[in-house]
Formats: sequence, C-alpha cells, structure tokens
Amino acid sequence: MGDGFRIRPTDVRAGSRFVKPTTVDDSVHVSFNFKNLTQKTDKFKYSDQRVNYFIKLLQRLVDVCKMPKHDLILRNANGLRCHPIDFVRDNVSERTFGLGQDIDDDAWQFQISSNQHGRVHGYFVTNVFYIVWLDPMHELYPGEL
Repeated sequence: MGDGFRIRPTDVRAGSRFVKPTTVDDSVHVSFNFKNLTQKTDKFKYSDQRVNYFIKLLQRLVDVCKMPKHDLILRNANGLRCHPIDFVRDNVSERTFGLGQDIDDDAWQFQISSNQHGRVHGYFVTNVFYIVWLDPMHELYPGEL
C-alpha cells in the first residue's frame, strides 16, 4: 500500500442505487422443488407405496402451497408438526442430507398426515422447500410415530 492510496467507503444510505436492502415478504406462499429428491434403496423408499399415499402427499403439498412460510414453520398450521431436523441427535438414523453443511443446518420436516403417511424432509431457500426425502415409513426417526 503506497502513500496517498485511499479506499472510498461504500455508499449504503437508504435509497442507494448500489446496495438494495433485503426484504422478506410474509405474504409469499411456500412452493416446492424436487431437484434433490432422493430415493435410497434401503430407506426413504416411496416407489412401492400405494396410490393412496401419493394422493395424500399431493393433497398435503397443495395445502402447504396455500400458506406463507411463516405459517408453516412458526404457527405449525393444520397439524403439520413442522420442525427442524437435528442430525446430531442419537435417535436420528441419518447424519446428513449429503448436500453440504449449510443445507443440513437448515433441514426441516413436516408430516403428510397424522402418523399414517410419514414425513417430507428437505430444506428452505427463501420460500421454496426443496424436498430431499419422502419418508413414508418414518425411517429418519425410527420408533417415533
């Protein structure tokens, strides 16, 4: 660094044309992305489920799409039992999604219906829920129905 070299501070005033403030719109509803959906051969297997399972799953996804993320994760609307996944707990059968630590740190699950059709596991990016596992047999938390 030579003499006379000065770095000008960034202009971050409100209304700046350079830096835009981040806003969260609580009216934006949840949507789903299936690009990371994984079916393990020994676990989270959904391909052999009956038609009724897929009907219930789609009905639940449609219902969740009608609510803002805030209602899903904070108000737990419609008995969804939505909560974060803690991969370090002893009663959890997997230690990671395998997509990176930042994704595991924001892992969530919600139920399809009361103890009958299992859970949906994934993570959020803004209001988009990326589904990683469909868990019809409750295999992430074995023994906890």
